[in-house]
Amino acid sequence: MFHGRQDLLDNKMMPTMLQLNISYQNSLLILAKNYLYPSLNDLYWPTGGNLNLKSEKSLHASLAQKITLYDWTFKPMIYINILDQMIQWIPINSGVWSPQNISKVAARGLDIEIKKDWKLSKNKALSLSSQFSLNHTSALKHETNNDLVGKQLIFIPKYKSRLTAGYQYKNHSLGLTYLFTSERFESPDHSQVLPATHLFDMQYSWHTHKWYVTAEIKNLFNYQYEGIRYFPMPGIHAQLNFTFKL
Repeated sequence: MFHGRQDLLDNKMMPTMLQLNISYQNSLLILAKNYLYPSLNDLYWPTGGNLNLKSEKSLHASLAQKITLYDWTFKPMIYINILDQMIQWIPINSGVWSPQNISKVAARGLDIEIKKDWKLSKNKALSLSSQFSLNHTSALKHETNNDLVGKQLIFIPKYKSRLTAGYQYKNHSLGLTYLFTSERFESPDHSQVLPATHLFDMQYSWHTHKWYVTAEIKNLFNYQYEGIRYFPMPGIHAQLNFTFKL
């Protein structure tokens, strides 16, 4: 599959966007070229907008593979993104954030998904799935501070994982999910760090031919953590959805 797109913005031709997908048996190769124009918030936010921002350009390559072994399914994927003039919001003083361009950034990593299902009987089944992500995103070139070259960018964790165990009985299903996010740097020089987080979620669903009911308890053990310093994330909370299919 090949996709191309050309945008005209303010009477100026934007960089051409291209994407090529090559699929062969259980393998998928993606090559892409893209751009990101600064948003209205990036340019005009009252307490930090930056009118001098440049457009972000990117090159992407990824290779994914599906492997089945002894009824286990493995889906590894490696990727790399090269970004020129990456737009990143960073804290500048006393709670004020502002977007800046980073000359050149490389985001490279590995994603692995593993899944296994067990059929216990006609009406009963067990499932186990896990996802693991390794991501190293750092500046290859920095416009203002060469000491930041090679350092992980702020608020981007190096490691993330997800483990889900599920049990299904007839039209009922119950699941428990563990989510891990590694420590994240909150200052470009890595002098300030947010600790790693460990969260548990529980899910229950029931369905008929017409009705779908899903209940979920998030942050089951009321873990106290922050996404950004001094901005605590929700403690234990629940979500209930009803869907009727016509």
